[in-house]
Amino acid sequence: MEELILLVQKTYGLVGLLILAPFIAVVYLFKQNVALHGDVGKAMEKTTAAQEQRVNDAQAINLKLLDVMKEQSSLNTEANTAMERLGDALNDIQTRLITDGKRS
Repeated sequence: MEELILLVQKTYGLVGLLILAPFIAVVYLFKQNVALHGDVGKAMEKTTAAQEQRVNDAQAINLKLLDVMKEQSSLNTEANTAMERLGDALNDIQTRLITDGKRS
């Protein structure tokens, strides 16, 4: 590349270098663009991996939340059953007390 620049300078002088400058700039920008595309590709891969990890984490949290909700539901069902039995027992005691009070 340097040899080409020196040849143009010797042949055409400063005007030749000014004519050659846009071509050199295009080559430089093309190389920079290729490097930039490589960096963007790597960044996209990292972003995709992070997005997949986020989705996996969200699914794991949802599964744990569902397990907690199932357990809470079963505990609530047991508590409701116990309270119904307690209410029935209290009604029976109250009925017995009322009937025993009438007998006396």
